[in-house]
Amino acid sequence: MELISGYLNDPALRQSFNRLAIETFSLDFEPWYQGGMLPHGRYIPHSLVQDGEVIANCSANLFDLIVEGREVPAVQLGTVMTAKEHRGRGLMSGLMERVLAHYKDRELIYLFANDQALGFYPKFGFRRIPQTTYSLDVSALKRQDASPHQLNTDDPQDRVLLLRLCERRVPVSQTLGVHRDCWPLRAACSLVPRRLWRLEERIIVMERTDDTLYIDDILSEQPFALDELLPSLVPPGCRRLCLGFCPDQSALPFSREPLWEDDNALFVRGDALPKEFCFPETSHT
Repeated sequence: MELISGYLNDPALRQSFNRLAIETFSLDFEPWYQGGMLPHGRYIPHSLVQDGEVIANCSANLFDLIVEGREVPAVQLGTVMTAKEHRGRGLMSGLMERVLAHYKDRELIYLFANDQALGFYPKFGFRRIPQTTYSLDVSALKRQDASPHQLNTDDPQDRVLLLRLCERRVPVSQTLGVHRDCWPLRAACSLVPRRLWRLEERIIVMERTDDTLYIDDILSEQPFALDELLPSLVPPGCRRLCLGFCPDQSALPFSREPLWEDDNALFVRGDALPKEFCFPETSHT
């Protein structure tokens, strides 16, 4: 058994990694790799390999967060998995210790865990903390005629805009945003094309459910004033708006509530986060 890292350009190891990811999470990374969405040095699998097969993995996603206007080097761990026949042997504990030692100089290390792993990560110095939800009664908005149209990723102009914004977008929030986040942003957009809407030269990741509009992200090359943009996004009949990111210096009366999720629990090592925050929905891996 050996530890091998950053091997995605090795077809045999990548296929083994993909088989384990499909078995564990029903998630196939191959289309993202073939589409150039897994940049070298930004998504790094760290895997225990036995007889040419990946039997355990913990991947590191290298992020440059923007926290209260300051750039913070961070790592989001993900794709934490062990093959069924090798579970219960302590492999992941040993792998986690080695991965954390490798990234000890990063200011923040964090991950999102499912309900079966809530007791695992505190053993390694992680603490569980809530995010904040931001919601708004849309009666507080002076509505404008909504003009966004659904993005068509088969249309060359829409596709070029999407690719450009994934590469060049400004962080959606200076309170807590992600800088240079083409991965996993492109992957997130590929999973939810029906939630992509175009408003002039911006793309809004949003979805309406009943009388509530959920806005997960706003992709723009230029800084924007959220309070000025939101009235153009709210459709008729909508009564409530929820954000999947932190609003910056908004004069709007957002309600704020702590969010504790058992199936998407946030664990962190480090003290770089603001008192109140929300990781952009499109940055989760």
